[in-house]
Amino acid sequence: MLPRIARSVLGGIVLTLASVLYSVEFNWPDYYHIEYGLPTAWLVRTLSTIAGPTDTLAFQTSQFILDWIFWSLIAFLLLLVVDRVRLPTIGD
Repeated sequence: MLPRIARSVLGGIVLTLASVLYSVEFNWPDYYHIEYGLPTAWLVRTLSTIAGPTDTLAFQTSQFILDWIFWSLIAFLLLLVVDRVRLPTIGD
């Protein structure tokens, strides 16, 4: 079995990649974009700027790392709680 740290890192990666399912749409008159990621937006899709229409994706590495650290801590705490609050089995 993987140690708790390794499981929390893997859980953090999975939760970070799953956080791309959360998006916020900003429809400003001169800048229309959609931000993906929770709690920090690490993927931004720009659809329109003041210069005209565009369709670009911007991956923000520092925000991705912050998001990954956040979700790894959440996964670590969840694993810690699950290990501490285990229900007794029949053989115990």
